[in-house]
Amino acid sequence: MSDIPLSHIDDAHKLIADGKVSLWQILPVSGGTVYLKGDESFTYLGNKYEGLPIAISGEKASSDTSTPTPRLTIGQENLDLLPFKGLIHDGYLEGARIVRHKVLLGDMTSQVNAKQTSYFRVKRVENYSRTKITLLLSTASGASNQSYPFRQYTPPAFPWVDVA
Repeated sequence: MSDIPLSHIDDAHKLIADGKVSLWQILPVSGGTVYLKGDESFTYLGNKYEGLPIAISGEKASSDTSTPTPRLTIGQENLDLLPFKGLIHDGYLEGARIVRHKVLLGDMTSQVNAKQTSYFRVKRVENYSRTKITLLLSTASGASNQSYPFRQYTPPAFPWVDVA
């Protein structure tokens, strides 16, 4: 017999695994924060994320020299995005920071602070209409088109590593 708890075995046999939910924060250059979630509104860790259709595309990186150019689309045909008009026309979304938290559904409903965070910067507002906004984003590495040095684990800082 094994020492694995039955609850772990039951969880491993689920037909539907916990999904990841994306929670978005838009931080305009004028200050403040807009909290968005892709479907219905939800309060997570004290912040109310408003339910609004939101999707990201073009985030995949390739092995060639091109950098990914993600686009964030907010809205759909039957919604009115008039509250965003002031942010866009005053230029507060250009250069704004976008934070995406990926949270497991179970952790979100249980209010557990366990999330995977990604950061973006708005290069420009690509398209704006009363029903849809498209933002051209850049990532931290894609924004400057540079590579970062790898970390070397060598003695004496890491005495348990043997350099052969």
